[in-house]
Amino acid sequence: MEEPRPKKKISFYRHVLFGMFFAVTFSAAFHSALQVLLQSYIKGPAHNISVNSGGGAVNISISDNHAMQNNKSEGTSENVIVKTADAVVAGTKINDSVPYSKTAVGEAGNKTRPKRGAIMVGASLSGLVNLAIFIWFIMRIKPIYNFAIKGDADARLSAIERFNGIYKTIALYFIILLLVNNVKDAVFLFKTGSFSAFDFFAFNILPSAFGCYYGIYFSVIYLEPFLFTKMADIFYSGADLYTRKEGLHLTLRMRLFMTILNLLVIPMIIIVCFAFLIPEADVEGLIEANNIAKLKELFYPVFISKYHLLAIAFISLCYAIGYIEMLYRSIQRPIDELVKKMERLAGGDFEVKTTVLSSDEIGKLKYNFNLMIDGLTDREKLRETFGKYVSIEIAKHLIETNKIDLGGEDIYATVLFSDIRNFTSMSEKMSAREVVDFLNEYFSYISEPILNNHGVINKFIGDAVMAIYSPHLGSADHIADAVRSAVGMREKLKEFNASKKYGFEVRFGVGVHTGMLVAGNIGTKSRLEYTFIGDTVNVASRIETENKSFGTDILISGHVADNLDAGLKSMLSLEKCPPISVKGKEKPVQLYKIL
Repeated sequence: MEEPRPKKKISFYRHVLFGMFFAVTFSAAFHSALQVLLQSYIKGPAHNISVNSGGGAVNISISDNHAMQNNKSEGTSENVIVKTADAVVAGTKINDSVPYSKTAVGEAGNKTRPKRGAIMVGASLSGLVNLAIFIWFIMRIKPIYNFAIKGDADARLSAIERFNGIYKTIALYFIILLLVNNVKDAVFLFKTGSFSAFDFFAFNILPSAFGCYYGIYFSVIYLEPFLFTKMADIFYSGADLYTRKEGLHLTLRMRLFMTILNLLVIPMIIIVCFAFLIPEADVEGLIEANNIAKLKELFYPVFISKYHLLAIAFISLCYAIGYIEMLYRSIQRPIDELVKKMERLAGGDFEVKTTVLSSDEIGKLKYNFNLMIDGLTDREKLRETFGKYVSIEIAKHLIETNKIDLGGEDIYATVLFSDIRNFTSMSEKMSAREVVDFLNEYFSYISEPILNNHGVINKFIGDAVMAIYSPHLGSADHIADAVRSAVGMREKLKEFNASKKYGFEVRFGVGVHTGMLVAGNIGTKSRLEYTFIGDTVNVASRIETENKSFGTDILISGHVADNLDAGLKSMLSLEKCPPISVKGKEKPVQLYKIL
């Protein structure tokens, strides 16, 4: 049974439509505010204020200034609009006072006002055009709906493309609305004889463009938290979740700049401009002095500014608080997530990749964090692979000392050699593949005691193994560790033979010696091998071969036996062997066998 989809996927259209609705509604306030300011500063007040102080009371009424001009030119006053101050403040629409006027009576007289039927047809056509633009917008984002909600896998690529370009789609929607509405208004004004190029640009195009800009901005800041924090992960899966994302993006710097500009600077400029419309005056003195002309100048900007100021302040404050909170969370949450994953990474957990759902600074930070994880993972794999060929202890020593050049150093160490008895005759009865399999399994048994006792396997030489024990490679009591390894190898060889996998018994010889030797890089500058050479190594190899002569499996030098700690020495059964002569040594080497 298919699991129910998360609610966030089902609410896609709801969030988009609400975002567009709020953007259109609130941007209209900025459109209207700029239109009023331009008209007031360029043409003067759009209304005529009448003040009557007769009878001891002051009665105030507001009339459409341009209507009065038209009526005066026609010699009638029957169309004068008279409203109370409260009605003007509460219900006057700015569109009732759009200041387009050609006062030439002859030109105006040749035009007739459009009939009511024509107005209704024009309004219907305008509505149909706006509806068509909205349907186009819905169709543009429909692939996102089909993939995110309906689960249409075929729409994935198209949905990702439309999702990455959703900012462009929103901007294009508002720009098309701007162009269509301005063309419609221009045609209407031209037919009514009220068209003026300057007036149309100043009082229609500029405010409309200003409102369009705020519509785009309000849409983006409303939809951004939903789109890029709750929906973006729907479109990606597998490795795509961790790769760089392309598309239009807003940088954090741009977001902060746009927030300060659009929700603080511009609203403050609008408020200041409205404030300058209000003249300083002694109202009570004017009333007492019955100065009606001054009162007319005073009351209009007060009435017209009141609701514009409240609308601008309220919208800017709400969006500023909400968006700054969202912006904080969009930065703080990803950083907190990265900090936690970095702590896990420091603990050795490489499965800490983070999803990249945007292409802003946070997205780039996450993407580069993932690149770092990939690099560290590759290095860890290389270290693990490299450790199978070179001892981890040797690699750490080289890194810590930074000794990767040709040369060596004298160290005090214990060397262990081990070799299989009669291996040549045994290998003649096996194929090459069988020989390799046999040696791999044999070494897996006898290597375990060496590694468990802080030994470093320097090399495998055919059927032989050479191990080094030294304090600078992690073996503090290197002599005791080497002897314990030899005894442990004997027990492991018994286990190997007990398996009877190969049909014959394997015997080996182990030789242990301690002393000074040279450890260093041997080879060329382009190809190095960290190895150990010197008299101590040669003697340990010779001691190992003497197991054939004495019929033993473990021989140690007298120097090793003399330096064993008392506790370990008491646990072992040592038997002294005749000394042997070693080439290059003046004195014979005393040997002991471990029984």
